[in-house]
Amino acid sequence: MMDYIPYREANFVEGVRKPGTRHINSEAYNFWCRRLIHRCLSIIKFDLPENWERVHDFFEYVLITRGFLAVFDNKDFGISFQPCELSGYDFYYQPTDAIIANPQYSDTLKIGEQCALIRLTPDYMGILDIVRYYAAKLASMDGAVDMAITNSKLAYVLAAKSKGAAAALAMIFDKINNNESTIIFDKKIMDALGSDEPFEFLDRQSVKNSYLVTDLLRDIQTIINQFDTEIGIPSLPTVEKKERMITDEAQAKNADTSACVKLWDESLSKSIDEVNKMFGINIGYKFVFLDDASIPGPEDDAKIVKSLSEWGLR
Repeated sequence: MMDYIPYREANFVEGVRKPGTRHINSEAYNFWCRRLIHRCLSIIKFDLPENWERVHDFFEYVLITRGFLAVFDNKDFGISFQPCELSGYDFYYQPTDAIIANPQYSDTLKIGEQCALIRLTPDYMGILDIVRYYAAKLASMDGAVDMAITNSKLAYVLAAKSKGAAAALAMIFDKINNNESTIIFDKKIMDALGSDEPFEFLDRQSVKNSYLVTDLLRDIQTIINQFDTEIGIPSLPTVEKKERMITDEAQAKNADTSACVKLWDESLSKSIDEVNKMFGINIGYKFVFLDDASIPGPEDDAKIVKSLSEWGLR
C-alpha cells in the first residue's frame, strides 16, 4: 500500500509546503486504506469463468486497485488474466502492449491481437487515489479522537496551602473513593492557616464544555459517507443531519453517488465486451447499488440500511 519515495524527493515535496510535514499515524492510515478497499470491493459483483472462480478475489482486487488487467490465451494456463504494465502508444496515444511479469509466465502481448484489457476507468487507473485521500483524512481524525479522549481524562488538580492540608486532602479523596457518604476533617487545619479555604481547585467545567469526542466520531462517519458517495454506495442523509433532508437534496446527493459509477460502468461494459468477443467467454458484472430506475430519497432510508447491512457496511 505504501509507496517508496526517495528521501531527496520527500524533502523537496515537504520543503515547499506551509506548514511543514504533517505526520499521520501509519498504522491508522494502513487500517483505513484496508477498510476502504474492502468497501470498494463490495460495490461490484462479477460473474467469472468457472476456472477463475477460485481466484475471483484476486481478479476483483487487481481491477479495483490497479484499474485494469490483461486477459490472454496461453497454452499452459488456458484463457487467463494477470495484472500487467502498459507500453507503447498508437496514433491516438493509446497503449499498444501489455507486459506480463509473472514468476511462471512473462511476455509482452499486443493489445487487441494477443490480449485484451478489462478496464475499470477510462484513464487506466484504479481508485487507490480515492482510497488514499480519504484514508489520510480518517487517520488524521483518529489522531484527533485519541487526543480528545486523553484530554477528557483530566483528573482533579488541587493545591494545598500546607503539608497538613495536603495530607487531609489525600485522606478525603481516599474516603471518597471508598464510597463513604460523609467525610469529616479536623477544623484545626483551617484555624492554623487563618483561612476558610485551605485548598484551591482547578475548574474542571472547561473539560466538559470542550469534550469533542462525540463530534469527532460524527465527523468520521461524515467522511465515510463522502467516500461512499465517491464509490457508489448510497449514503444515509440522516447520519449527517439531525433533521431529515428534503427529497430534492437526497436525490441530488445520490445522483452524485451514481455519476462516477456510471463512468466506470461504461468503461467496464465496453472492455468486457471486447474480451468476451475475442476469447468466446462470458464475463458478467453488476454494480450492487446502481439503480437507474430509482434514485433513493429519504423515504428509502430503511431500504438502504437493510441493503448496506447485508453487505456488512453498516
